[in-house]
Amino acid sequence: MDDGWIPDEDWRTIVATVPIVSVDLVIRHEGGVLLGRRTNEPAKGYWFVPGGRVRKGETRREAVHRVASEELGIDVEIVESLGAFEHQYETADVDGVDSKHYLANGYVVDVVGGDSDDSVAGDDVDGDEQLTADDQHDAFRVFRSPPEPCHEYVRDYVEAAATVDAWSV
Repeated sequence: MDDGWIPDEDWRTIVATVPIVSVDLVIRHEGGVLLGRRTNEPAKGYWFVPGGRVRKGETRREAVHRVASEELGIDVEIVESLGAFEHQYETADVDGVDSKHYLANGYVVDVVGGDSDDSVAGDDVDGDEQLTADDQHDAFRVFRSPPEPCHEYVRDYVEAAATVDAWSV
């Protein structure tokens, strides 16, 4: 399998014409859910679960582990598959394309390996070395109730999960 890079013009065509198959990670930690505040479209400015597209030749489960490693620097164990969700946005991160469509596969996961408390520390993990800001997020935090602004798709995942404590509203 290659490194997953898609040339800009090809990516523009993909985003403009087909749904993107992706995985989203509902990461359980200390009675809450780890979310990142997005810095890019779609859902810019919202607290959202980490996730990413599934690469050709990669299973969804393999994608879950790769995304956790690449995006957060952590290893995870899949606890529950939430199934597929349709995510449609009226914005995109591609110039000249005004919408984005995902077929997002939700998974509840736990952090494993080493001392998980070192990987995801307490309620506020903004300063945690393992969870530093990247090109998609400017902060990561563990929430026990919906933050503001929390994207409706995150709420859908938590409601669908049998293995995640329901958030108080």
